[in-house]
Amino acid sequence: EIETEHPGYLGSQDTFYVGTLKGVRRIYQQTFVYTDLESLQRDLDEWVMYYNEQRTHQGKMCSGRTPLVTLEDGKQIWEEKFVG
Repeated sequence: EIETEHPGYLGSQDTFYVGTLKGVRRIYQQTFVYTDLESLQRDLDEWVMYYNEQRTHQGKMCSGRTPLVTLEDGKQIWEEKFVG
């Protein structure tokens, strides 16, 4: 267990990992029986790419954008505000 000073600090990470486990478990249970680690890793990598680059999210920060686009936009805003 990870202790933090602020309750909910790891909320987004926790949500990601719980969602990842549920998604992978659903794929594993319904569709595939993996006989080697490489196949499992390939499918997990594909799912993570979908999760970050194709799936839109309706959360406060994403507002219908994908998590990757939200990250890139935030990075650009941060650079303009603090670097440039």
